Amino acid sequence: MLYADHSALLVSGKDVNRIEAILSNELQNISNWLVDNKLSLHLGKTESILFGSKIKLCKSPELNVQCNGTNIRPKSTVKYLGAEIDNYVSGENKASKIIEKVSSRTTFLTRKSKYLDNETMKLLASALIQCHLDYACASLYSNLTKKTKDKLRVCQNKLTRTVFKLPPRTNLDYSHVSQLNWLPVEKRVSQLKLGHIHQIIDGSAPAYMSYCFTPVSNAHSIRTRASQASVVVPSYRSLVGKGTFKYKYTGAIAWNKLRLVNCVTLYGCSLLVLIWLSYSSLYYMVLCVCVYLVLFLESRT
Repeated sequence: MLYADHSALLVSGKDVNRIEAILSNELQNISNWLVDNKLSLHLGKTESILFGSKIKLCKSPELNVQCNGTNIRPKSTVKYLGAEIDNYVSGENKASKIIEKVSSRTTFLTRKSKYLDNETMKLLASALIQCHLDYACASLYSNLTKKTKDKLRVCQNKLTRTVFKLPPRTNLDYSHVSQLNWLPVEKRVSQLKLGHIHQIIDGSAPAYMSYCFTPVSNAHSIRTRASQASVVVPSYRSLVGKGTFKYKYTGAIAWNKLRLVNCVTLYGCSLLVLIWLSYSSLYYMVLCVCVYLVLFLESRT
């Protein structure tokens, strides 16, 4: 439930009628409190939205919330703190806005490209356009449809051609993106996702984010090599639940696939290098090779 000044009333439940009754009652209480304090509630700007899966929303009636005898307008999309939120919480509307913004700025940069050199073009593209693509990749990508993901990829390719001043139909490869110190959309998503998980595990992220990813070592007392750095993969009873929290699910799987080398292995490898350089006999060389292979295999498991 959203109304003026970016304040919100949130009610969860399985029965739409019960949600309507609670919202109407609480909104009336707020209206009465505002009147008692010589304030007023602008019902014209007050909006309501019902969140849920597509299957449940198709079967649910329209949300009907009332305050002072006035029906609050139900919406399928609302804007809250600058973010476009739809009733499926998919991020499609926000991603579409970002794609429009990136396309318009890329077109503007294309018109001015004849006055700018490559370094200036790269600087402007990174500062004014690429940051919006990063935002879409960081927080929205997991729940987007394939059509929207393809549009993000097309936007990045168009921006790359603009920076290098290439014709519109020029075929691009990884070398073009690497020259700009960028990553393709899919790899950029993985980089931002894994960096976020690392900050959570390392403790440098805000404390409220720690519930998203739980280290395996905190989930059970069994100590294995994998449990030293892996996180718990969340389980869901249905595909709908997996889609709703796809960021947590795909992030945990991607993190667990990393081959992390612990500090003991790195210390052992550096010690072997020192021994190798200190002793030139064949015996020490063979010993170093054997120990190195053992440490390497340990880090791979």
